[in-house]
Amino acid sequence: MGRTLTVGWVCIAHRRWIGHNQLDIRALPELLAAERHFRSTLVSRGAHVGTPVMVTARECARAGITLSTLEERTTRAGTYDPEMLTYPETIKIARLITQTSFKNWFHDPAHPPEQQRDRMAREIASSIIPTGENRRLRSAERIEKALRKLSRLGINWMT
Repeated sequence: MGRTLTVGWVCIAHRRWIGHNQLDIRALPELLAAERHFRSTLVSRGAHVGTPVMVTARECARAGITLSTLEERTTRAGTYDPEMLTYPETIKIARLITQTSFKNWFHDPAHPPEQQRDRMAREIASSIIPTGENRRLRSAERIEKALRKLSRLGINWMT
């Protein structure tokens, strides 16, 4: 299937996930909302499917999402597709890390890389886990590991 830069992984008109497997997502309205955010915000910021920003956001979403959220969405979807199930969090994270103020903070040489990675992990965890400080901290630790892995692989979300 041919892709356009202005479309993510959801066909809004048909309510279908258009990833590796095409799936009916009528039971997952949060994916439709995420796709609308992708199209309205991220496309204009240059974040398209497969770009470093989206790869980083996807990996952080997978690392940070709670098991209970995955299980609940898997039950509603009737299938387990991690990319699909974490799409709303992927979009939230991509929107956060493409904000000008967020990027400016990271470009400030006064902040060493460890401090940057720690803040990014905490901010991301707070954006996808609205309550429960302990859950946020555990999520931030997993996200920080994912960020270190991406760094070792040479994936730079700032580009």
